[in-house]
Amino acid sequence: MASENQYSELIQVANNFIAIDKSRIIREELGVESLKGIIEPILDEIDKRIKFVIEYGRDVPDSPLSQVRQLIHSINEHLILLARSSNNDYISNKSNILDAIGNYIEAIKGQWIYFVSSAIEKSELLENKDVNRTLEILRSEISRNTEDSLKRIEEESHRAINNAKELAHEIEIQARHIENNARNTAKGISVQVAQDQFEKLQGPLKLQLKIWGSLSAICLISIFVLIYIYLNENLPDEWSWKIAYKSAIHITSLATFGSIAAYCLGLFRSHMHMLQHNKHRCTLANSMVTLVDAASTPEQRDIILIHLVTAISDFGNTGLIGNKDSENPKLSIGSISPSIASQK
Repeated sequence: MASENQYSELIQVANNFIAIDKSRIIREELGVESLKGIIEPILDEIDKRIKFVIEYGRDVPDSPLSQVRQLIHSINEHLILLARSSNNDYISNKSNILDAIGNYIEAIKGQWIYFVSSAIEKSELLENKDVNRTLEILRSEISRNTEDSLKRIEEESHRAINNAKELAHEIEIQARHIENNARNTAKGISVQVAQDQFEKLQGPLKLQLKIWGSLSAICLISIFVLIYIYLNENLPDEWSWKIAYKSAIHITSLATFGSIAAYCLGLFRSHMHMLQHNKHRCTLANSMVTLVDAASTPEQRDIILIHLVTAISDFGNTGLIGNKDSENPKLSIGSISPSIASQK
């Protein structure tokens, strides 16, 4: 129990807090620099704690009561310092003072257990038999409900697990069915897409072939025309620099047109080669579904598909762009049959 002296000093400190001019602490006239809306909750909390300490402080030992009194006294000193400060000092020091007051409040909370214990003992809550009996009933009810809940949860868990297993099995069966349908559909779609792409490529290739063929023909005709003009041109009977000058012009013009003609003919041959290659692709793409469906096992279908894709990408040498075959061996349709026979 606290001594009368300690309790009297606590009352004095509480009265000092009440006597502080709160308007000088808030200072609404400073506008945004005032503590309006910031300091009020802090002051309310301090006031509530002081009232609680006064009400139950008589049954608290001197040591915690003395510490709380000193902390409240320190809070009063900081509030008085803030209230007596000039406006400039008020603005400069308000943050530090608020931080210090917050620390003092936290320190008071550290001693709060003594006052809460005093309040519980004073209310005689622990000695009330009805309360104890009610608590025992509540404990028993909570324990029974907890056991029942655990049993229900366990049963629901087993039921949910079994349902999940059955659902997973059904989903797996449906997924396999969907996968097979998707494979068949995708196979047909993929082949159709490849056929459409190869068919669409034929048009631009033919157009390029016509363009470069026409340019090549124009260049060749131009060369023959120039040769005819140069052969029928009258030259001086005697040698002079004009003959050398005209000869140089003739040779240069023929070489220029010859170079252009060679370039156009090269591109003409390249596009002719690509056109034949694309026709080869169209033929294989149109035959792909029939050849793949002719296999009896998935392994054979995979082998046929691999050979078909390789045959589409590899075309060989048409003689249009080179005199030698490619170094890579070419796979043809004829290589499919031995491969299928080896799988049987």
